[in-house]
Amino acid sequence: MADFTPPVDADPALISTQRQLLLNQVTEHRAKIAALSRQQAQKEAEQATTLATIHKLETMIPVIQPRVDIRKTLMEKELGSKLTYYETLQLLVEQQEELSVQKSHLHEAEAAVAAVRETRGQAVAEFRRTLSDELAKAVQKANGLTQDLIKAEQKTRLQLLTAPVDGVVQQLANGGLLAMMLAVLRPTAIGGVILNDIGPVIEPQGLLRIKGHVGKLPIPRNFEEGAEILRWLFDAEFPKLAPQDWIAFAQRTWREHGGGLVPDYDLKLARTLQGANLERLPTLWNQFDALARVPLMVIRGANSDMLASTTLDAMLARRRELEVAVVPDQGHAPLLAEPKLIRQIAAFVASCDVSARR
Repeated sequence: MADFTPPVDADPALISTQRQLLLNQVTEHRAKIAALSRQQAQKEAEQATTLATIHKLETMIPVIQPRVDIRKTLMEKELGSKLTYYETLQLLVEQQEELSVQKSHLHEAEAAVAAVRETRGQAVAEFRRTLSDELAKAVQKANGLTQDLIKAEQKTRLQLLTAPVDGVVQQLANGGLLAMMLAVLRPTAIGGVILNDIGPVIEPQGLLRIKGHVGKLPIPRNFEEGAEILRWLFDAEFPKLAPQDWIAFAQRTWREHGGGLVPDYDLKLARTLQGANLERLPTLWNQFDALARVPLMVIRGANSDMLASTTLDAMLARRRELEVAVVPDQGHAPLLAEPKLIRQIAAFVASCDVSARR
């Protein structure tokens, strides 16, 4: 285990787990080999005992054989008793049979020792083969993952969106802005686009208004109190929202966390806006024109200070097929809660699916 050297950037927890798994494998293998070694030692001891018995019998039989011959001669000449002769002969026969039995035991012991040795050798070879197979599979998997990582990094580089504008625009209504940028980089990746109150020209006064309250809203005690805060701030842009609409608005602005409410948007936007020059924002007409072959729908709040009506007219002038929905009595960004608007959005999405299948 001292030779186990993990990669320098490997996860310590993963290293510990794999080290323990390897240690368990080695421990199990060593226990198996130790058990086989004990069996081999036992069989070899039995073999040695049998050999000693055979040596003893082979030493005794030559001594008994002359005694039998003498007893037989004396019996035939009637100089000795038959009983003594047969007792001596019986002893000789027993020793010869015992010698035969012990030789058979010796063959069995030799076979058992050979079998244990073969099993032990097979266990060692199997362990090495298993480790080699696992190592080969691990190397193959690592090579495959390396290739996948290379492909993923290449794909990421190809899909990386380099914004033509500063970080402020990237974080405001970023879905629509990223869609326009993606149309330049990967036009075939887009099946359709809905721009919700955002376009190629962003009005500075809208950003200035957002800068004035983003990250500065008081934290309400509940959604009802949050609804009152939002109504006080945005009533001019959303003059016809019902009480339940303001509560829904509050539930989009804050979320429950740790027994209270916390902002449900990126607070880094406030820091970005503080140091940004909002009076000289670049336009995205080239990115908008890249959507020329993509089904496009634009939703604008009638009271919006982010997407001007003049910008919407210019968008309509640049392309013939453009579906437009203007939401009355709402500003930036429309809440997209009206049933009629929802049906219009659903129909547009369905038409994108049809266009993609053609």
